[in-house]
Amino acid sequence: GFTPLAFYKEDLNINIEVLDYKGDYQINSALRSKLAIHKNNKDVELYKITIETKYEKKDSSKDASGNIENFDLIASTTFEISQEENTTKISFSEKFSMENFSDDFEEDSYEKEIKENFAESIYKKFISHILQK
Repeated sequence: GFTPLAFYKEDLNINIEVLDYKGDYQINSALRSKLAIHKNNKDVELYKITIETKYEKKDSSKDASGNIENFDLIASTTFEISQEENTTKISFSEKFSMENFSDDFEEDSYEKEIKENFAESIYKKFISHILQK
């Protein structure tokens, strides 16, 4: 669907503090960076969150000689949200099929880019969830 560009900027009226994070370092680092722009807004209620991210790279297909042709990249993130005396958990997942590259460096670079895209998508879903409350 359509989302205005200003929707995810720092002028949103929310206050988020990341208390802890576990799991995939790259995805969590990108999420923490994106969420940091929503910190210290003293005019609104504080959301305290913990983040747990699980990342998997699974073989999805092989050729006749048993060499891997494609991978499924899967990121699952669970947010535990504490707001005053209420605590809730929400989870989001992202999946992407990636071909096996002949160059390991190129494949690693591309995989890092996919993780950044996963973090962006999960961030947007999380903010949408918060704003709908």
